Amino acid sequence: MSGPKLTERRTTMHLTTDNVTKVFLDCLFHDDEPTEGYIKAEGIMRQVGFHPGRLESHKADITDMLLDLPGEFMATGGGGMSFLNACMDKHGEQWTGLHLKMEELFLLGMAVGVVICLMPRDMWTILPGSMPYYVVQDTGLCQTNVDLVNSTQHQTQSSGNENG
Repeated sequence: MSGPKLTERRTTMHLTTDNVTKVFLDCLFHDDEPTEGYIKAEGIMRQVGFHPGRLESHKADITDMLLDLPGEFMATGGGGMSFLNACMDKHGEQWTGLHLKMEELFLLGMAVGVVICLMPRDMWTILPGSMPYYVVQDTGLCQTNVDLVNSTQHQTQSSGNENG
């Protein structure tokens, strides 16, 4: 009779430009691969369809990297922050100078259900730099803010209809 199996401890993936690039590219479809069942994520400049299996296999890595962002991005911290501040990590160090890499990180996060954009695209113009605010669901419970955003959008649409 064998004893309990020991599980290997996973290494935490830190937030770096190279790590974001590696995970992002691996989660995309490869040439000649069927794209049925893709996972869609809409960013600032582009929409992406991710391979569901590879995306799921990288979920822990994506979460690790998102948790390296400043506390203001966390649902349990500041409750969300401007995209423009995502170039810094939680230690106050700049991890990238490229908006492209910041967008890739948030696209991955949205695709795995860990990141939520706090305002619809048509309202971004009222935000600093006309850039969206994102929140990282660090509690593991994504549904709360999704319900809040959907409720707010429904109330806005309803209030316009009630007066007319």
